[in-house]
Amino acid sequence: MIDIEWPGRKGQLAVIALAALLVTAGCAGLGSPDETGNDTVDSEDPDDPGDDESGDENETDGTDDENSTDETDSAFSDLDPVEEDVTAAELLNDSVAALDTVESYRLQQNITTVQRSNNQEITTQNNQTGRIDRAQQRAGIEGVTASQGRSIETKQYLLNDSLYESNERIAQQYGTQWVRTNLTGSYEQVFEQFDSINQLERVFANATGTVEGQTEIDGEEVYAINATVDSDTIVETRQSVNGVERFQLNLWLSTETALPRQVTEDSALNLSTARGNFTQQTDSLLAFSYEDVDVTLPEAAEGAPTAEEVTGQ
Repeated sequence: MIDIEWPGRKGQLAVIALAALLVTAGCAGLGSPDETGNDTVDSEDPDDPGDDESGDENETDGTDDENSTDETDSAFSDLDPVEEDVTAAELLNDSVAALDTVESYRLQQNITTVQRSNNQEITTQNNQTGRIDRAQQRAGIEGVTASQGRSIETKQYLLNDSLYESNERIAQQYGTQWVRTNLTGSYEQVFEQFDSINQLERVFANATGTVEGQTEIDGEEVYAINATVDSDTIVETRQSVNGVERFQLNLWLSTETALPRQVTEDSALNLSTARGNFTQQTDSLLAFSYEDVDVTLPEAAEGAPTAEEVTGQ
């Protein structure tokens, strides 16, 4: 999520992926740059992973469920017993309510994807940091995408009814460091794709799980939850998913605020895109900190040419 999806426009927009963003998001969340590394203005962006299998109804204690995987055991090693009698359902409901009040946050997203099609395999690593101002609907995402022996640094800023993007391929192909895409009429929809919390709210509202135990992240007490999500929810929050082979979420929710501090996704999904059909395996981590953020357009992006101007369309 969680792998978060980044919308793109063919012939106008460099790959703007998200996420795992949690979420993905991927699941939900999180967004990431194009998982194939195709981030030129005239490329079509692929879609993020995510979907679900079934999950246990909400259990209450810190013991592992009989269906827990080795990955779950590893992710939740060295947990303390839960101090209070709580269920995953209660914690997830509290988290949805808490997420709805968040006005701004910082996000660290690390996503590894493996895409398989026609006996070919492409592995891509995305590492991103983001500042999201939900109150003003502004976002700034910067990161590095590595694939097939190449690394590309990408910067994306969403504000002023526009998406501004900078990366090496744009500079090489169009001779400009930044490109602006006018999003008048669709800005709010695009912002929702950038906003990992927006997707997490929908995912958590349709998730079931077990409380595995309790631990600390950066000195803050958190509940550790092993969760699965209704497959229809994943399809609604992520584009192009048409089948699920595996989907697992691990959540670390603050015992005080119920807000997620970390979300990991382990999934294998079947996708259908303009580039064809393929299977994508995703291993992602989203880490959140809740604080005021300043999303200001970099000086170098001011006066950036539009996507139409650089592509001639």
